[in-house]
Amino acid sequence: MYTEGDRNNPYSFDDYLRVRDSFDYYADDPLLGALVRHYCGDEAERVDRELRELSPRVSFIHRDLTNEAASLPNRIRCTQVRHFDGYNHRIDAIERCKETEQLEREVFDMGLFDPARNTAWSRFVKMFLLYQNGEFGVMCPVACTDGLIALARKFEDPGSDSPLGPEARALLDFARVGVDEGGRRRYGVGAQYLTEIQGGSDVAANLVEAVFEEEEGPDGLAGVWRLYGKKFFCSATPGPDPGAALVPDPGVWPGAARRARGGEARSPGG
Repeated sequence: MYTEGDRNNPYSFDDYLRVRDSFDYYADDPLLGALVRHYCGDEAERVDRELRELSPRVSFIHRDLTNEAASLPNRIRCTQVRHFDGYNHRIDAIERCKETEQLEREVFDMGLFDPARNTAWSRFVKMFLLYQNGEFGVMCPVACTDGLIALARKFEDPGSDSPLGPEARALLDFARVGVDEGGRRRYGVGAQYLTEIQGGSDVAANLVEAVFEEEEGPDGLAGVWRLYGKKFFCSATPGPDPGAALVPDPGVWPGAARRARGGEARSPGG
């Protein structure tokens, strides 16, 4: 404790830690409980019960796992790209510490986007609870999965202008309702390839283009969209299951095409 006139100027986090280490993110937050009761309507009782069951794990176990994952040795040793295995096979895997991998499994095992397990309100409040520990290497993939599902669902109707093909539909189902693996429901981890140095997350201000080409390309495919340019960032998941690249169509955003022509030479990329 601080004592007036103590010239040694003691510096300690202990008072804060005593409060933090016993704080339940839901049970000890009366405002959050009041908001659930006010906004969740007929679901409020069920959502409250689920949050009271989830919160101790998030508040204490997930918190400790997050802190350990963020320690300097783990950041240096584990969160890195491994391009080759021991037999010189290209793998391009993101290696992470065991704490982050456990957190990802537990969070995605909640089936946040599965309509059989969560409504829009229960998903929203559970995500709010999870974010109390920061991003911790998992919530960015959660947000990307959320956006990817919302985007794909716009084309889910077979009668839409650009309906999903069978592969894209299977990926949407994997992210949303998952697959059964020996009695355990596993859900796809989504990713978005969005950011570029020119405009960050502003798609129209970036340089990569999506061009529809009728002619057959070197890959033997014709009548397909091809991406030209370079992306430099993706949510850090080790080989996401479904993924989406967000780039402008120069026919829709001619300004983006003008900037691209003034930039570096285009080269096919994915």
